[in-house]
Amino acid sequence: MLDFQPITWETRLRLAPYLQPGQARHCDATLGGVFLWRDYYQMQYAFCGDALCLLACYPPVEGDFRAFSFPLTLPELPEEQAQSARRQALSAIADYAKQKEIPLCFCPVTGTELDSIQQAFPGLQAEPCRQWFDYLYAAEDLRQLAGRKFGGQRNHINRFKKENPNWRFEKLQPDNVAAAQCFFDEYLQNGAKQFAAAQEENRKITEVLTHWQDYASIGFIGGVLFVANSVAAFSIGETVGDTLYVHTEKASLFWHGTYPAIVQQMALAYTDEHIVWVNREDDAGDDGLRTVKLSWHPARLIEKYRIQ
Repeated sequence: MLDFQPITWETRLRLAPYLQPGQARHCDATLGGVFLWRDYYQMQYAFCGDALCLLACYPPVEGDFRAFSFPLTLPELPEEQAQSARRQALSAIADYAKQKEIPLCFCPVTGTELDSIQQAFPGLQAEPCRQWFDYLYAAEDLRQLAGRKFGGQRNHINRFKKENPNWRFEKLQPDNVAAAQCFFDEYLQNGAKQFAAAQEENRKITEVLTHWQDYASIGFIGGVLFVANSVAAFSIGETVGDTLYVHTEKASLFWHGTYPAIVQQMALAYTDEHIVWVNREDDAGDDGLRTVKLSWHPARLIEKYRIQ
């Protein structure tokens, strides 16, 4: 039977090679997607041969259920061997669920993974989880903001630059992380959202900034937007394969246009001819956030499902 163990900071090096979403490009299979939410979802892991299996506990506000991930394999594993490993892992997950007397449930599952699970378990039904669909953007769009459809974003950024000629962008690094941390401390004191998921995100942002060199050593990247010597915004993410994943960003509303500016600057700093996509994650079902993310004209939404 699978032996699930809690995901902790100490497990990072063992899990990291598997946390590469490949062509699916969804944030849940990245190192940041797992480690930033490991406590909130009480995430556990187990190995089954060449596959990594994850188990998460979704809180009552998100449905109060336990769910397995789609098995993850090493990117360098030949596809035929990877498919075999995933089939074996799916069978092991079903056996585990039966022995533990818990419903067999998978979440989140992308459209590219859906067929494999339904072939293995024809009786399970798939339900789309729109609140968890990832927004995937063409990196060139976010760098250039060309054309009429990006006129609003260009106007906000141009106003920001005009009103703040002493602005600058820096990659997040040891000599400016303290400034970002002070900015975030003030952000928390001035009306940060208080619902459970937002509080957990804030705790993990504090953890990342406090231990920035440790997180940078496993691939985290970031950027800081300054106006003179004051932090106006910061962003944290990672690049995996051909995609920049933006896990979080915070900005001050004291200066007009900070959010559009940090979006573009991150794309300019971390995408190129090899990093051609930007995953800006989901909208968590927030109507305002959904409107904003759609206004940036995603190339597509990465669909996710709950299968049970």
